Amino acid sequence: MKLIVGNKSDSHWGIDGDYIKIYKPVYLGNKEKVSEEFSIYSIQYIEMYWKKTQMTGTVTGQLAHIAFFKFVSDTKNYEFPCNTGVSRKELLEAIEYFQRMNIEIRDEYHLIAGFKDPNIGMWEYIDKITKDDKN
Repeated sequence: MKLIVGNKSDSHWGIDGDYIKIYKPVYLGNKEKVSEEFSIYSIQYIEMYWKKTQMTGTVTGQLAHIAFFKFVSDTKNYEFPCNTGVSRKELLEAIEYFQRMNIEIRDEYHLIAGFKDPNIGMWEYIDKITKDDKN
């Protein structure tokens, strides 16, 4: 399988055969560079979660709820935002691939269900979760 996940003009990741490749942009000639790669078989599990993060390019102090995808491997952990610069289609394809590979996905907040629901944005979905948790 070959799939690139994320905003191609920024750091992103992809599945290329049996490897996860981490890409960093190279600004000379709009090329991308693989900065790290690791075997899919080294992934112990994938964790999906959200956290409040200060938005860039906005009024100072404005926070957003950002979903994250974290690969926990034998040697190192890698974290990427899920709902910024990533299409639902790309993310769901990657999730389905990992499920077919029998890689455990820890999804305490049921974020996968939020990504599968085309009637709600991820920010709205996480907002609903945070409001439900307060009640």
